[in-house]
Amino acid sequence: RPSGTPDPAKHPNFPVVGRNVFETEEFAVAFTKAAHEVGLKGTWRLPTAEEHRRATRAETTTLFFSGNSPKDHLKYAKLPEILSGYGVRVSDVASRWPNPWGFKDLTGLVWEWTSTDGGQLHLPVYRNRELLPNARARIVRPGTDPDPSNTLKMVLSTEELSIAPNSSFTNIGFRLVWTPE
Repeated sequence: RPSGTPDPAKHPNFPVVGRNVFETEEFAVAFTKAAHEVGLKGTWRLPTAEEHRRATRAETTTLFFSGNSPKDHLKYAKLPEILSGYGVRVSDVASRWPNPWGFKDLTGLVWEWTSTDGGQLHLPVYRNRELLPNARARIVRPGTDPDPSNTLKMVLSTEELSIAPNSSFTNIGFRLVWTPE
């Protein structure tokens, strides 16, 4: 377990955080292999930023998928601490209501890795002590921020961050999507 991440034995329902994009992709490959062994044919992978955006909005046209008021969104996202000024703390996965498409925790819990290219990096990227000269950043989609006003802005917008693929933070996690064969 990476330093600073919740102990899974004490917090079994917390999201997996503190993993870089290489580790999440290795997990997706292993999960796909395990799924094949039990007869579930297809591929588990990171979503693209566009897939994540669509899933978050669920084709709604209001400010939030739940309406136009942040208070409308409290049942769906980890926002009480944001609105009351206490900052954000990671909480159990699926502890809020689903959006219209049935997805939970797409806003306000943790940032999430995507498979979308985030552009050229201006620093060296290493993986297992090996220099990756052509490594490119990856897009992460909105989650939380230590500054409550920033988190509310992120939830309201389509803000994304471009992060080095070998980075790991305690507020970046991942979800996988399944593509059937």
